[in-house]
Amino acid sequence: KRLLRLTLICMIATSSLCSARAEPAREAADYLNRAINLIRQHHKDGPSADWDQLVSQAYDDIATANTTSETYPAIWRILQTLGETHSFLVEPGTAGQEMSTSSKQSQGAASQSMPTWAIVQDRYAVVRLPALNTLGAGGEALGKAYTAALRQGLERMDTYDLCGWVVDLRGNEGGNMWPMLQGLDPLLGNPPFGFFTLRGSTISMWSRTNGSVLAVAGDISPSAPAFALKHERSPLAILLGPLTSSSGEMTALALIGRDKVKTFGTPTAGFTTGNSVYPLSDGALLVITTVTVQDRTGKDYHGPLLPDVAASPEKAEGAAIDWLSQRCS
Repeated sequence: KRLLRLTLICMIATSSLCSARAEPAREAADYLNRAINLIRQHHKDGPSADWDQLVSQAYDDIATANTTSETYPAIWRILQTLGETHSFLVEPGTAGQEMSTSSKQSQGAASQSMPTWAIVQDRYAVVRLPALNTLGAGGEALGKAYTAALRQGLERMDTYDLCGWVVDLRGNEGGNMWPMLQGLDPLLGNPPFGFFTLRGSTISMWSRTNGSVLAVAGDISPSAPAFALKHERSPLAILLGPLTSSSGEMTALALIGRDKVKTFGTPTAGFTTGNSVYPLSDGALLVITTVTVQDRTGKDYHGPLLPDVAASPEKAEGAAIDWLSQRCS
């Protein structure tokens, strides 16, 4: 009798304790499942996550979802629960405004800044590398234009009687690291320039093959740089700051460990991990943190890069040039 009474109460009550959980539309459920499977398979912390709890919470979040876009908050919650801030979701139509450092909207492809350069005191070559967003349409061409502008600047400065180089990454909030490294090619020295790792094991090394700088698995015979500089072995200073993030940090790591290199400035943003991009069915992009990194010496990095010489933003370049002048003399 008590069971019958409880059943009747649940039939007429509005309490969610008695009602079954609502079911999302098939389109929304399939979309969420795809995102969950990608994160679970590829995220660097996937094996250690509590997926029973994550999946249960995600389905609660999309209980009334009918469209793919209504699953976005659930996907964001999963990424945030994993406890790292480098993974994010790029919604359809916004790829041109998203950078790979985080979910923050940034400059679009149409306003993409190119590297700039200047000769200081006729002896010091200063090149400033901005962030590079190649997500979305035209990204490949944009990357090539960035590399070409960087190479042109280095070659023009190389005509001076240089004492050394300054690579300014203080405003580099990330994006695509490979056009940056390709443009710096002869300054990188001998490969490997760094490594992608996963749970302590090397996945791939950053090397040079057939004139391109990229991540490769296994042993390869490195090729010569895509172009040469007379002063490519001169001392090199790297400027760092709190905006130096993701691929900006990777570019610094690719130079660290090379002969005659020192870093100046303040600690970086701390996105020293590698991401991979996975397209979803509605045009969204799921950007997942898949690997950690090491520099060419095998040193692991977790969190911000700490400069060799601490210097305020307004004094970092002067400190770098002072060091270069001592090395030169």
